[in-house]
Amino acid sequence: IMPRYPEAVQILKRRRAKLLEALAGERTMVLIEAGQPRARNYPANTYPFRAFSHFLYFCGLPLPAATLVLVDGRWALFVEVPDHDDALWHGEQPGLDALQAATGVEAVRDRRDLADLLSSRPRDQPVVRLPLGGDACGEAALRVMDAVIGLRLVHDELAVHELRRASAVTAQAHAAGQRATRVGVTEAAVRAA
Repeated sequence: IMPRYPEAVQILKRRRAKLLEALAGERTMVLIEAGQPRARNYPANTYPFRAFSHFLYFCGLPLPAATLVLVDGRWALFVEVPDHDDALWHGEQPGLDALQAATGVEAVRDRRDLADLLSSRPRDQPVVRLPLGGDACGEAALRVMDAVIGLRLVHDELAVHELRRASAVTAQAHAAGQRATRVGVTEAAVRAA
């Protein structure tokens, strides 16, 4: 489950520290959500999962239903804890300690604890969820988004590495497409064969 880039965990820690620094003095609780797998034609038949971009930027791993939380100057990652029989149906899943080592997040906790954290916060403490949705564009949300955008406008070495990897894969895909293409052959002719 470790990210592919050798210094990824340290870079992810720096990204989170920079966001914390950019929000210095804010009382806002920030929830960065990974999202859920999307259903195709029925709920159990899902597309391959890709976490929301902000979650990947600050956490580094595509963890369905996970939430990265910044509260009171500390980071915590809330994830679904696998049931004892999940390995039988879904394969071996990383535990909380493995996720903590792979992400460098200070605390990794059961997702069920997130509701308690939200209900115990002071009533006047703003909560901003990323990605933003609905009418969530208050002053606190705008400050958080300005901070996130400011960080993401400047690519660090991990972002550059990922951009280069994506370019290499794209070049390979185009080359494969060119090799598979023949003059005068249509898609309909290929399907009929």
